[in-house]
Amino acid sequence: MKKKRGGQNKHWAEKAKVWSWYREIRSRCDLSNHQLDYFFAWKEEAQPERTPDDRPRSFEFIENLARQSTRRDKKRLRDINEIVCAVGADRDFGFDGTKEIYFAQIWELFQKETIAPADLKKRMDEVLQENGLVRVDPLKPSPIAEMVAKFGNPKVFNACLSAALLTMDSFSRMALVWLLYLQTEPPSLWQYRAELLRLADGMFDNFFHHYFSEDLYLTYYSAALNALQSARLDTEGDTFNWAYQDFETTGSWPIFPRDMVDSVAEGDFFGLK
Repeated sequence: MKKKRGGQNKHWAEKAKVWSWYREIRSRCDLSNHQLDYFFAWKEEAQPERTPDDRPRSFEFIENLARQSTRRDKKRLRDINEIVCAVGADRDFGFDGTKEIYFAQIWELFQKETIAPADLKKRMDEVLQENGLVRVDPLKPSPIAEMVAKFGNPKVFNACLSAALLTMDSFSRMALVWLLYLQTEPPSLWQYRAELLRLADGMFDNFFHHYFSEDLYLTYYSAALNALQSARLDTEGDTFNWAYQDFETTGSWPIFPRDMVDSVAEGDFFGLK
């Protein structure tokens, strides 16, 4: 991507990431940009020298341009990643959890046009592990396998996924559904892919509607959905054929909370019939 005078063009997801984070912290406090600068823009070693009259304008740039000034004093002022971490570590203003918004995996996924199967599998395994979820082989004896035999795999897959998503934060949900959508690229999994697209549509709609007004909401929601539908598995590399075949099998395995796999019953699922 070519550079323009004043800095490099940002991917829409990078701007959306910064503004989502900024709007979240502003929704939790009554601090002005100037006050936020005073508390969070200065590096620790420079804080003894700061005064309320100093105006680094870090948060003003973030609000207006989704970035910091390229002319800031880098020796004394934090970069945006450092600001995000400082804000997230603060306990006086109730900013806990805001760092997770900024560093969520979904922002990176929005920018990926292709993804290598090995990378996809690694990311999927990490999301499952971090959220206490497992994939259940429907051919091995288990309560879920019994439900698959009775109701069919697509219905049980959807019911299990809905239950799993309820245990996750919104960013982990979006990442899981995104990764599953790519794993269901094989044509034989079209039923699952259609349901995942429906889920992603609703998630993107709710998320961007929460943080942005009509124009930006529609822009970012449409861009996110288009990015998902345009993303493809990277066909380069010796492992593609093997991975593709693996996804054809495991891509339809139900996903469920690990600690409930052995005790779940069909009555636990609303509408499974």
